[in-house]
Amino acid sequence: MYMVDYMKRNGKDGWLSLGGIFLAITGTEAMFADLGHFNVPAIQLQI
Repeated sequence: MYMVDYMKRNGKDGWLSLGGIFLAITGTEAMFADLGHFNVPAIQLQI
């Protein structure tokens, strides 16, 4: 109900903000998924 009201009030800008939120969430998920591929010393290694 809140999402429908938000989209009605904001139109195209609502869809753009929804896209930004979607990209932020998927980017964060990908970052944490990648951390699982490395062990602690590899992450802490400073070159």
